Amino acid sequence: MEKTKIYQSDNKSQPNSTGDSSQSNSWLHPSRWNAGDETKLEPGLIINDHYELEEEVGEGSMGVVWKAVDLIQKEGDARDSHVALKFLSQDFKQHPDALKVLVREFHRYQRLNHPNIVKAYGLDRFESTFFLVMELLKGMSLKEFIENHPNGLSLLEAEPIIKDMAHALAYAHYKGLAHLDFKPGNVFYDTESKHTKVIDFGIARPLEREEREGTRYDLKKLGALT
Repeated sequence: MEKTKIYQSDNKSQPNSTGDSSQSNSWLHPSRWNAGDETKLEPGLIINDHYELEEEVGEGSMGVVWKAVDLIQKEGDARDSHVALKFLSQDFKQHPDALKVLVREFHRYQRLNHPNIVKAYGLDRFESTFFLVMELLKGMSLKEFIENHPNGLSLLEAEPIIKDMAHALAYAHYKGLAHLDFKPGNVFYDTESKHTKVIDFGIARPLEREEREGTRYDLKKLGALT
């Protein structure tokens, strides 16, 4: 995958209304993202000559997730060439820390390599929208699975799910990260393989104080994306 390039405008750009030219000069500043010029995401759209969108599979306040085919893997006869592409939404990317949140989420996943945690393969850009390339999971959210069993789960069914979640969180803590948004909606369960994966480390934070970034944002406003 081609590495994401971040461009800065020249110093002739005019400062913003607050008199701070640092934001207005940045290509990444929301004021430079013109939604009207963007290509609409739809099935069949080719992203960067690398991915072909198939269908939208999830949406949240931070963005939208699409099922896609990795065309390079497909050409190489990969056993499974499907991936998930997590795009920033038009509304969320107006947040001044939107890209920072996405980049940090990617770095969190790079730090975590565990069979019960979803994998992130890369970070890229399509036109003015940034996106994560992630493992495409089969099954449903644990929230949906529980709702489909109004009479509850037997101990035989629940025990392996609980163990998988505990292993994922224990590993994340061992690697120095607290999830901070752990709930059934952020756990994926494959009803065929009976395998469980924890997802959405978008607002995860380092356990050690010295590792915590200085950026401040309202976690409730950032929302969560399954």
